[in-house]
Amino acid sequence: MSPQQKEVLAPLAEEWDRMDPAKKKKWLGIAKRYPRMTPSEQHRTQLQMRDWYSLTPEQRELVREKYKTIKKLPPDKRHEIKQKWREYEQTPEDQRGKK
Repeated sequence: MSPQQKEVLAPLAEEWDRMDPAKKKKWLGIAKRYPRMTPSEQHRTQLQMRDWYSLTPEQRELVREKYKTIKKLPPDKRHEIKQKWREYEQTPEDQRGKK
């Protein structure tokens, strides 16, 4: 792994040796694209790596299942979920979940 890839994938360092080859390949592909990302995309990618690997294996499996369920929905329903998620992300953290 190049020094640049190590830097980009630093949030995954603790998990790297336990990852299966397919996941390593996926993350190396992301690291390869990373320099071409905008600063906001780079920041989001780093946060997502940290968030993903802070989850327990059970939590990760739950997220995968939810993703599969959403992928099976009709396009208009998926769009509705994406819109709600954008609204949620724009809500200040101290107000999330209150309604």
